[in-house]
Amino acid sequence: MRAIWKIVLLMLWCTSSIFAADDILQKKDEVKRVYEFKGKDAINGWGKTSTLTMMPKDECLELQGNGWDSKMYRQIDLQPGYYLLTATGKGQNLHIRLAKDLSQQQTIFDMNLTHDDWRTDWRPFTIDKPMRIWLLIHLASGNKVEAMVKQIKIEQAQEVAEAGIPPVAELEKQRPQPAIVRGCTCPAAKAFPDLHTFGGNAARTWISLKPESYTADGLAEYGPGWEKQLDRLETYLQAARDARMKVILTIGGETFGKNISTDKFWNNPGLPAVVCKVWRGIAERLLPYRDVIYGYDLYNEPLDWSQMPNAPRQWRDIAKNVIKAIREVDKETWLVYETGPGGLSWGFAGMKPLPDSRIIYSVHFYNPHEFTHQGIYNIKGTDLAEVKAKTGIRYPVIVNGLLWNKEQIKKDLEAARQFQLKYHVPILVGEFSVVRWAPGPDAVQYLTDLIDIFEEYQWSWIYHGFRECHVWSVEHDETFGRVEDNPAKANYETERAKVLKKGLARNQNQN
Repeated sequence: MRAIWKIVLLMLWCTSSIFAADDILQKKDEVKRVYEFKGKDAINGWGKTSTLTMMPKDECLELQGNGWDSKMYRQIDLQPGYYLLTATGKGQNLHIRLAKDLSQQQTIFDMNLTHDDWRTDWRPFTIDKPMRIWLLIHLASGNKVEAMVKQIKIEQAQEVAEAGIPPVAELEKQRPQPAIVRGCTCPAAKAFPDLHTFGGNAARTWISLKPESYTADGLAEYGPGWEKQLDRLETYLQAARDARMKVILTIGGETFGKNISTDKFWNNPGLPAVVCKVWRGIAERLLPYRDVIYGYDLYNEPLDWSQMPNAPRQWRDIAKNVIKAIREVDKETWLVYETGPGGLSWGFAGMKPLPDSRIIYSVHFYNPHEFTHQGIYNIKGTDLAEVKAKTGIRYPVIVNGLLWNKEQIKKDLEAARQFQLKYHVPILVGEFSVVRWAPGPDAVQYLTDLIDIFEEYQWSWIYHGFRECHVWSVEHDETFGRVEDNPAKANYETERAKVLKKGLARNQNQN
């Protein structure tokens, strides 16, 4: 910053903490349902499955589940409108859900209250037409688990308009910029010529930064001169310029602190300031390479396990602060926003554009994980907690009762697609892949289906990855190998490589 007033403004932007529910929407009196779980009468009107035990107490309802279908439930009628659900509970695998049916195949709302201590959470949701729905308290585990719940409250609300969101006409004016790109994750600049030969015109990589220290609660601290860590990026960006490649630069949460996928991280009041400081410094430092940078990807796969299956609620407000900080020094470079949770598309449901007209919205795609990640033990860098150490999984494949094929992939991406159509904004698939030892013809079909969908939707896409980890390499054969191995490349062109090259060839057609 070159002036005191700019420092003050940045601090005001970056120190905004997590908004309470009243800051996001205004409550109305038309509909209000409060379920207090105190005393033996608290369970009146509720049904339950045989695997759930309910034990009413004076201050709460204790629950014990012993199987995946352990839940209590009741029906409620809701008229069209915007609602706020607030709930207080604690324990293991505790979910509050609204669903169209008891099987929860058509869930319209899911709140995760899993926590060791009492936790109150809130989420807005929308009902489009008069509907009789099921309110469920579900202990979602195949093991014996325990939880407690104090209260669930549903009330009609009025959404407060968010300032600065560009109108659709203005967003549409920005289309066809940025141009559609097709490329790969490619952390090695020396691989650019070969990636260009493959047909790629874009590379995505991580900005690696190491804090000088950490606060007592695990927040990263950067001292004077930390921008020197960005020196190595000059070589990378210059190589991209020489190879006529565009670059997408992203950051992992570990840049900003420890325990990144937890509520402790996301609720840290100092987090917005750290994220703003880092991104503003990057934008200012890399101004000379703005012609090479396709977009700054603000956070790779934002995730809070305690808020799953929802995106981290705090991320949007932090991102708005970051956008303001970057725009202080760079008003032109496109910014890439991943809504989460993780790399999933679920966060697009009901989302509105950010208050900036030069935003690319991004999703990653590895579904179903049982197919894409089969046999991987070390899954660092993905949005999974664990994967089955199992190989030979076919595609199409049935997972949890769903047949995963091209149509199901479209359904899984529907929230992102509808967001694109409604607001006329660009979409980037920042990562997609399948492990190289997946059954060969099935892997080819899977990648073909994905690329066909991305092209149909006119989305930019980045395959993961090129000259990165051999696990995802299309230049290696289909032999199983551990993540830590260093196998030689195949001495022939794999079928997966042919699929990727065919997709990347569209860059030439576009030119």
